[in-house]
Amino acid sequence: MRPPSAHLLRTFAAVPLPQTVLVIGDDALRHALPLAQLGFDVTACTHDSEAADRCHATLKAEGVSASTVAMPFDDLAFADESFGWVVATDLDVRADLSHVHRVLAEGGWLFAETGASSADLTQVFGQAGFAIAEAAAPAENVARTHGIFRRVGERTRG
Repeated sequence: MRPPSAHLLRTFAAVPLPQTVLVIGDDALRHALPLAQLGFDVTACTHDSEAADRCHATLKAEGVSASTVAMPFDDLAFADESFGWVVATDLDVRADLSHVHRVLAEGGWLFAETGASSADLTQVFGQAGFAIAEAAAPAENVARTHGIFRRVGERTRG
């Protein structure tokens, strides 16, 4: 397992508790474990049940409480606006983004790490109703891009 994103951990160091966080990705444990250890209310979501079971067992062995679920990322079975933060590392920005938008609370934040280019990531998120909080940039030591976005709407606009 790759280590958690140092950039993500620096970002969450400034996030006040309590916060609900959905961590999406086949490597959800990579970020779910440190965020749960920091005291966030974490739900880890992976594509398959075996990965979810391994994630749950590791979280339990580490003595942290977090939920784990297996479901397709393009059909997130959570109530609308369930999470204050979403951390997504395996997001298909064109197929899965509307589902992430739905489960993220208005005014909520999205940390996305994907194989899409910086320009593509910024354009797609802007078109989907997200404000760019931090422009997409290369992720640490991997051929991926990350950015931070905020779900905006009537309640978050002046």
